[in-house]
Amino acid sequence: MARDAAVTGEHSDDSDEGSILVLVVGTVVLLAMLSAVVVDAGRLYLSRRALDGVTDAAALAGAQAIDLDAVYDGRGGRDLVLDEPAVRAAVAQYLDTADAEGAVRGFRVTAIEIGDEEVTVRTTATVRLPFVGPFTGGSSTVSVRTESSARNRLAES
Repeated sequence: MARDAAVTGEHSDDSDEGSILVLVVGTVVLLAMLSAVVVDAGRLYLSRRALDGVTDAAALAGAQAIDLDAVYDGRGGRDLVLDEPAVRAAVAQYLDTADAEGAVRGFRVTAIEIGDEEVTVRTTATVRLPFVGPFTGGSSTVSVRTESSARNRLAES
């Protein structure tokens, strides 16, 4: 009978009117939530990459701060000895020149470890995620940490 009503243009009692609206609204809500997750994940990924880049460059700058007196006196042998105060100064100078605090929100250096031929820099930053807080009712910031090491060593012949 419902088929006959559709052919003749008459309305039947078991109508599906409005069910498409529910489907469309549900799909739009689902797509909005998916978009929010993608935007937040993208922001987190890009912030982490920026933090990795700054940390890598800071470690490289520190690894280039060799003890020139040891080199000129021949005390270093085949390995270049790092000058601890010069390493810390080089890392600080690079971070200041690169404006790390302006480039990455909440940026700070948590540790600088200096070995005989290796420098390790640990950093952290705060990333604000625009959609997580309102949807979850929780915090919309995430702390991101990274670590980078660089060596300064002469190649053995």
